[in-house]
Order: sequence, then structure tokens, then C-alpha cells
Amino acid sequence: LKGPADPTLKSPFPKGTALLSAEQKGTELRVDLSAAYSTLSGVRLSLADYAITLTLTQLPDVARVRITVAGRELDYRSRQVFLARDILTVPKEDVVGTVDASLYFVNGDGALTAEARTLNLYEGDTQVSAVVRALENGPETKGLSAVLPEGFKVRKVWLEEEICYVSLSSALLEGQPEPETLSQAVLALEQSLLSLESVEEVRFLVDGELADTYGPIDLP
Repeated sequence: LKGPADPTLKSPFPKGTALLSAEQKGTELRVDLSAAYSTLSGVRLSLADYAITLTLTQLPDVARVRITVAGRELDYRSRQVFLARDILTVPKEDVVGTVDASLYFVNGDGALTAEARTLNLYEGDTQVSAVVRALENGPETKGLSAVLPEGFKVRKVWLEEEICYVSLSSALLEGQPEPETLSQAVLALEQSLLSLESVEEVRFLVDGELADTYGPIDLP
């Protein structure tokens, strides 16, 4: 935020921008900046967001960055969580393909709502892993919120003959929210994966074994 040492470079941050807090939750780093940052909009805001994201995701334990101003999200942004690979400055040659999917998130009434997305596929990705990653990163549409609760993680996801297998861990059940929220997350995961043309059925595993329940909830 103090600006570059190289005189040929220019800071993208408004004068007076200060760091209020930085808190890490898992692989997400939450950065809260002072009110001066809210004077940015359009391309200038995108450049500043990207500069922060590309810098911080170089840290080995940071995969994504959430940027707020005085404790609040900027509601005129199209997205609130940033990954280095999703930023426009990532070389196009890193993208090896795309896939269309309907990702399910929570609307203002608490109901699941589909968000149509075209997801980038990178080397080592599969279509099903791209869907799970996009769900973890949250929605891009204003008015929708993340459906996967804090701490919920998919251990592994793979496709075999049009059947998608999703592996969960019972060790991650501790600290999860009420059963209704957990059940909604699992349903959103299933419906999002079924939106892929290559997926006809979704089966869940817990600790490596096919299962009908996950802690307090029934699995689809």
C-alpha cells in the first residue's frame, strides 16, 4: 500500500488507503481496507483488486482473497472473492478448455438458485473438479450468497462412466452448522454436478465408503 520503489511504476491504490485487518480462514485471506479504497470503481477498482490478489496468492497457504472496505463488501462489485487464476491477466494459454454449468447458490429468501456459468479448465482439471472449485469460490451474481458453509470441503471428486463420485470426510463435521444448512449444501453440490452433460448420477462417499448419511443428514 505504500507504493512501488521503482519510479517507473505507479500505485493502483488511492492515497490514504490503509490496512485495517488481515485474517486467514483456511486458504482464504480476508483483507479489510480503509474507506479511501471505496473511491475506486470500474477498471481502477479491478486493477487494485487484482494487484492485491496476485501479490497475496503468491503465499503458499493462500488460494483466494476476499477484500472488504471498513468491514463491508462493495456491493457494486460483480464478485467478492478473487483467485489468481481467474484474473484477466492470467495468460490465455493457461486455459485448456471450458465447460458450461449451472451452479446452485442461496438467494435472498434462502432458496437454492441456479447461476449459469462458463468455467475455465486448467491443466490437471476435470469438469467435475472445476464445478466443485467454483462452488467453493462462491457466486458472481449480486443477490446470491455462498452455499457451502465455512469449513465444508470435498476431499475428492471424480467421474466414472457418467457417475460422479464425491468423497467427504467425517472429520470435517465438527463445527458444521445446523443440519438444514448442511443438507442444502450437499443438495447444491449434487444439482450443480448434475448440470454437466457428462454426469448422469452423483454418489457420495464418507471416509472412502459409499454412504447414505453424512453426520446428521441423509445423502441424496
